Amino acid sequence: MKKKFISVILILIAQSVFSQTKITLADIWLKYAYSSNGFYGWNSMNDGLHYTIKEGNKIVRYDYNTNSIQQEWQFKIGEKNLEFDSYQFSADEKKILLSAESEPIYRHSTLDKNYIYDINNDRLFELDEGGKQQNAAFSSDGKQIAYIKNNNLFIKNIENLQLTQITTDGLKHHIINGAADWVYEEEFAIIRAFEWSPDGKQLMYLRFDETEVPMFEMAMYEGRLYPEDYTFKYPKVGEHNSIVTLQTYHVTDGKTEEIHFDASFEYIPRIGYTPDGG
Repeated sequence: MKKKFISVILILIAQSVFSQTKITLADIWLKYAYSSNGFYGWNSMNDGLHYTIKEGNKIVRYDYNTNSIQQEWQFKIGEKNLEFDSYQFSADEKKILLSAESEPIYRHSTLDKNYIYDINNDRLFELDEGGKQQNAAFSSDGKQIAYIKNNNLFIKNIENLQLTQITTDGLKHHIINGAADWVYEEEFAIIRAFEWSPDGKQLMYLRFDETEVPMFEMAMYEGRLYPEDYTFKYPKVGEHNSIVTLQTYHVTDGKTEEIHFDASFEYIPRIGYTPDGG
C-alpha cells in the first residue's frame, strides 16, 4: 500500500511539473529543441582520411582519426566575410561552390546567389551577377557549372568564364527547364531536374510545361498585418498535371534532342547516366 501511495505522489508531481512546461512552435520549428541529436552536414574528402563541415562562415577540414583541424577556409567579399548557406566541392576538390542569400520557393527548392572559390589561386567570384539561380551543380570534370535562372538552363565554363544559355523558352507559370514543378518536388522529392554525364559532355534535363495546370492562391503573411497572395501552379485531383519531357543537350555541338518514351510512362521520377555514360 505504501509503495502504491508513493507511486501516486510521484505521478502527480511529474504531471504538475510537465503542466508548467510551455512548449511553443518556436521551440519546435525554429530552435529544434526537441529534435534528436545527430552529425549533419559533413562531407567526406576523396582521400578517405579527412572530412569537412560548415562552422559558421567557415569550411573546416578535420582528420578522421584524430578529429583535429587540418585546414580552414573563410571567404571574403570586399572587406566582409561571405555568409553562405551551403557548399559543394568539385569532383577534383580544386573548387568550391558556395550558395548564399537563399530564398525558399517550395518545400525544398531555393533561389541562391552562388559563388565559386578557386582553391589553388585563392580566388572568389560570383557565378552569375544577373540575378539569383537555382540548382547550381558542377560537371563531373569540375570544369563547368550548370544552373537555372528564370526557368532557363545555363552552363558556365569556370576556366574561361564563357556562359552558354541552353534554353530560351523558360517562362514563369508556363515552362520550367531543369527544375521540378510543385508536384515533382513534393511527391518525388526532386529539386534539381538535370544531370551531367560522367564525361561532362552531355546534360540531361526535364522540361515541364505547366501551362494547363490551374493556378492556386495562398495568403502569405510573413510578418505583415495584411497578407499578400502567392500564386503557383497546383493541380488538384482530376486537373491537368505538367507535360514532362526528357531532353539531352550536347555540350560540344550545342544541339538538344528529346528522348522519347512509350506513352505508358506517365511520370519520369528519376533521371541519370550509367557509369559509362549511357
